[in-house]
Amino acid sequence: MTHPPPDPQELAQLQQELRAHQEREAYSPIAQLTLDSQGNILHANPAACALLASDEAQLRRKHLGHFIHPEDSRSLTYFQHQFLSGSARAVVELRLLPRPDALCYARLEGQAVWTQPSASVRLHVALTDLSVQRHAFDESLRRQADLELELTRTKAQVQALHAEFQEVAELFSEELLPRLQALSGHGLPASEAQVPRELEARMEGFAAYLHARRQRLRLERVNMNTVLRPLIQQCTQEGRAPQNRVTCEQLPEVTGDAQALEWVLRALLDNALKFRQDGEAARVHVGTLRQPQEDVVFVRDSGVGFNRRHRSRLFRLFGRLHGDAFEGHGVSLAVARVLVERQGGRLWAEGKLGEGATFYFALPRDATPKNS
Repeated sequence: MTHPPPDPQELAQLQQELRAHQEREAYSPIAQLTLDSQGNILHANPAACALLASDEAQLRRKHLGHFIHPEDSRSLTYFQHQFLSGSARAVVELRLLPRPDALCYARLEGQAVWTQPSASVRLHVALTDLSVQRHAFDESLRRQADLELELTRTKAQVQALHAEFQEVAELFSEELLPRLQALSGHGLPASEAQVPRELEARMEGFAAYLHARRQRLRLERVNMNTVLRPLIQQCTQEGRAPQNRVTCEQLPEVTGDAQALEWVLRALLDNALKFRQDGEAARVHVGTLRQPQEDVVFVRDSGVGFNRRHRSRLFRLFGRLHGDAFEGHGVSLAVARVLVERQGGRLWAEGKLGEGATFYFALPRDATPKNS
């Protein structure tokens, strides 16, 4: 489409403005280009040459689209089309590619300028580098996303703590209060010797559980083989059935608290050795699974297993699945769960009644060593 020429008086005024502008732009800190109606560069001031990483001779007759990010080519086309449709001014924001490895954000502000004698239109374009503002904006978005993620995590932690508080309150009501009532002479029947011992054991269990929640953890690189070896030796010491067998694989190096991980492994080994089939020796194997984002350690036994429908009770404080058939008060697995979760990991179990069980704990591979 041919742009309609202005009247002679208007044309003379525009030419005068053009000459004055050309004198100013050579010294202007603002990047300025003059384009023909097709978008080819006719003139570039020093600031524009610097922004486009080329001297004026290299820029001359090159199409401006040569320096525009391919995804923004339509924006440039629309920018030019506004002038061809009769607009005197237009503004667009897009990405420049002065070099293949250099990207900057820019605002293009264009003005139509007429020349004589052909009365053809030229475009004067001022380019403003928006990279600093854009990077600041992107950084603010990133920080906002980080804050929202942190808020979501904090909310989840608060909800988990609330649920845990409710659980502890219920346990106090179910496990401790009846025994306190029995000591007072009413409530559940119990012998004078049995009730104090049970109450003391449960109070110790509460203390161990609360200590696991409060103790300071130091996350560092831990060789799990170094942690496991002395624990296996302890399994053959006095008090353990000599026929029990514990085997192990080469375990990974993980990020965690060495003392807490020792406590977890000891609890899982003790659990595997305790819940063996009646009259049979325990067969325990410690191994590892490598997942994309986690290191997984497992303890597999040949013991009595458990009913999968009651799996959720395994890691609940005082959550005993086998009643009084085995010693213990249902504390160690609950404490192990707390210690693993505080290191950013998870603890779970698979098993079948009468066919043994496997307890797993997983720790994130990309965890950063720190104090917590």
